[in-house]
Amino acid sequence: MIKSLTAGLVRWARINRASARASLHTLVQYRSDLLASLFASILSAATALIGILVVALNTESLNGWNSAGLILPLGVHYIIGGVVGCSLAPSLGETVELIRDGSFDYIVVQPIDAQFYSGARVFRADAVAGVVTGVVLILAVASRLDITPASAAMFLVTLVAASLCVAGWQYSVAGLAFTLIRVDALFIAFDQLYEQAGRWPVNVFPSYLRGILTLIFPILLCVSAPAASLSATGTMVPRGAVVALLCTAVGFLALSRLIWKCGLRRYVGGAN
Repeated sequence: MIKSLTAGLVRWARINRASARASLHTLVQYRSDLLASLFASILSAATALIGILVVALNTESLNGWNSAGLILPLGVHYIIGGVVGCSLAPSLGETVELIRDGSFDYIVVQPIDAQFYSGARVFRADAVAGVVTGVVLILAVASRLDITPASAAMFLVTLVAASLCVAGWQYSVAGLAFTLIRVDALFIAFDQLYEQAGRWPVNVFPSYLRGILTLIFPILLCVSAPAASLSATGTMVPRGAVVALLCTAVGFLALSRLIWKCGLRRYVGGAN
C-alpha cells in the first residue's frame, strides 16, 4: 500500500510539474494577466486584513483569540486557498464540464487513476500568490506567539490534514456530476463561504453556524485547527478539534473515492 501511495505521489508530482511548466509559459506570454492576478491577491489580502485589524485593535481578546491570534486563521485561509487553487479547484472545475458534455472519455482512457488525474490536469501559477500571502501573514505575527517545535510540527500536520479535507470535499462534489446535472452551485457556495467565514476562528460563530460550516462545508475546522495548533497554549480550540480534523479528512477522502467509483460505473461516455 505504501509503495502504491508513493508511486501515486510521484505520478502526481510529474503531472503537476508538466502542468506548471505549461502554465508558466502561458503567463510569460501574458504578463499583464499575471500582474493583474498578483495585484488582485494583494488587494484581497489587504482588504481582509483591514477588517480583522479593526476588530483586533478594539478588543483585547475575542473568545480566547488575541490580536495576533486573529491573524493566524487569515494566514491559514490564504495558504489552503492557494494550495487548492493551484491545481485541484481549476482541474475539477474543468472535469465537471467534461462529464456534463460527455467529453470525460479522454480522462477515462488515460493510463492513470481517473479521479486522481481529474484533480491534477490544470495548474494555475498565479494561485501561488495566495500561499505566499498566507506565509507572510503568519510570519508577521510569529514573534508574538508562544511557538514551540512541537506546536510548529502540529501546525504542519494539521495544515496538511486541512488541505486533504478540503480536497476530499471538492472531489466528492465533483463526483456527484456523474449523477446530478448541476453541481456548480455547491462549488460556488463553498467558495463564497470560504471567502467570508473562513477568515475567522470557529468559536466566534454561533453554535448552529458552526455545525453547518464544519459538517456540511468543512471550512471552520480546517482553518481554526491549524491556526490554534501553532500556539503552544492550545486553548483557543479544544484539543479534540485536531483529532476531529484528521477523522474528517479521512472521511471525506473515503467518501470521495466511493462516489467516484460509483460514478465511473454509471458513466456511459459521450459516444453513447
